[in-house]
Amino acid sequence: MAEKRFYQISQKIPFQTYYRYCCHIGKEEQYASRKRTLILAVVMFAGALAGILLKISFVALFCMIMGVLYLVFNDVFFRKAVRKRYKDNEMLSTGEQKLSFFKDSFSVKWDKEKGEYPYHKLHKVIEEKDAFYLMVNEKAGQIVMKNACSEDLQHFLRGMAEETKYR
Repeated sequence: MAEKRFYQISQKIPFQTYYRYCCHIGKEEQYASRKRTLILAVVMFAGALAGILLKISFVALFCMIMGVLYLVFNDVFFRKAVRKRYKDNEMLSTGEQKLSFFKDSFSVKWDKEKGEYPYHKLHKVIEEKDAFYLMVNEKAGQIVMKNACSEDLQHFLRGMAEETKYR
């Protein structure tokens, strides 16, 4: 006998939501990257200051330009990499996902794939301003768009977020 479905939604995940999801799951890497960026920028600006004090204008200018470029392009390259992953993943960029929420699990169906995951195996459920992230581990999860959810489903997912808060 098939399990009774509590909620069913259809959704399309916009790039901005996927980008915020990638920023969220990559917080540690981003923190380390930003730390390296800051250290490199400080070194570059120190080199620029040394170049100015020693009256070596080429060194000063080079260090200043490299410091600014690195600060700017670090975020640009991250966004570009996320956009490429989004476009390469047809389930995100072109497909509509159908999610079903049951008593003990949820399933995701897309025209080419289908998967089911039990709630008790979820690593964490995270609520953001426009979506929930049903994290199967620290680096992977399912985005659930709030605008596709009923108030009851949002309440259900908030309960799971509270339950998994300290995992």
